[in-house]
Amino acid sequence: MKIRLVLILIVTTISSYAQYEARKDSLTIDSLLYIIQQQKNDTHHINALLSVVDLTYERDLDSAFSIAERIVKLSSKIQFNKGNVKGLEWQGYILGRQSKYNQALRFHRKCLILETSVENKKGEANALNNLGMIHYRSGNIDSTIFYFKASLDIEEIIGNLQGIAASLNNIGYIIKAQGRTDEALEYYIRAIKIKEKIGNGLALSNSYNNIAVIYSSIGDIQTSLEYQHKALKLREAEANSIVIANSLGNIASIHVQLNDPETALDFFNRALKLQKKTSDKAGMGITLLNIGNLHKDEGNYVMALNFYMQSMEVERESKHRKGIAITSISIGEMYIELDKQEEAREYLDTALKICLNLEDLSWEIRSLNGLGHIAYKNGNYLLAIEYGKIALEKSEKLGFPFNILRFSTAFGD
Repeated sequence: MKIRLVLILIVTTISSYAQYEARKDSLTIDSLLYIIQQQKNDTHHINALLSVVDLTYERDLDSAFSIAERIVKLSSKIQFNKGNVKGLEWQGYILGRQSKYNQALRFHRKCLILETSVENKKGEANALNNLGMIHYRSGNIDSTIFYFKASLDIEEIIGNLQGIAASLNNIGYIIKAQGRTDEALEYYIRAIKIKEKIGNGLALSNSYNNIAVIYSSIGDIQTSLEYQHKALKLREAEANSIVIANSLGNIASIHVQLNDPETALDFFNRALKLQKKTSDKAGMGITLLNIGNLHKDEGNYVMALNFYMQSMEVERESKHRKGIAITSISIGEMYIELDKQEEAREYLDTALKICLNLEDLSWEIRSLNGLGHIAYKNGNYLLAIEYGKIALEKSEKLGFPFNILRFSTAFGD
């Protein structure tokens, strides 16, 4: 199976069903392992091992990596290029899920070199896309866009509809993060039209998810919720725990917007359970942060800070820079509420430095707002005004009326 990494946005399966699926997968793995033991043909042996990885990785990333490593060694021994590439792809994918980005990049570069050497254009495009995804996870936005566009160029040349749709989806997400909402929506709609034609359920669910985020950002919450449930239904049909958890977290976030914290907490807890089961640290960090936000909104600051700190621990383990920045902002704002200005400034300074490097204007603005508040509270009015001016300029670039109004009012005060 070619691994096509597609960006999935933020933010429990029924027990009896999950147990049934686990028993079924266990039986399938046992059957494949038996076939492997009996198999004398090395290529069939490798294909069976690839199927084992596919069945294993959601529950045990480390075991899946070891099997992928075995695939690469065996494929290299018999000069089986296809098996070699697939094994390397799996290794890169698993390391990316574990937030080991530099190692993941090395494996995906090996894939690109191998695919280029045999002039496999589809494989080249896939490797470029995967490199873009890892650069995104590590916070290198310029490289992310470069690789996604390079992948799209090749997909369009060879007419690979599925690859074109995936690249459009990825580019749309990056553009949306830069505040170009209308342009991002155009990319997503182009991707959906292609995916509906080819009938790829999981890929279509990713586009539904991203469309939902756009509608949420412009205040159409009900339409956003409808698209998120469409995405969840398709993902449940695929029985992929990682993306099911993403959908559960997204639906929870919408219920927060609908002022329904009880339902939101239920969805967040269901998501967290799946993320722990699959060792999905990136997802765990987001969900723990969101649960903390719920407790903060309820006025339970001690509980909120506890969840924020759990999130920070996961993000630091993962070395996920954007996650560290976002969690630092939440912790900083929490310390402001608790009137611990120095602790707040330390976390907000950390967040601002990371956000400036990532060129993420929305989180830069929030960091600046917090730092300006601290300066004002400490009587450093000139510094507070300076933070406010910078934040106002950035808010105007993004066209966020709420932030513009907030900073304009602050200047008046």
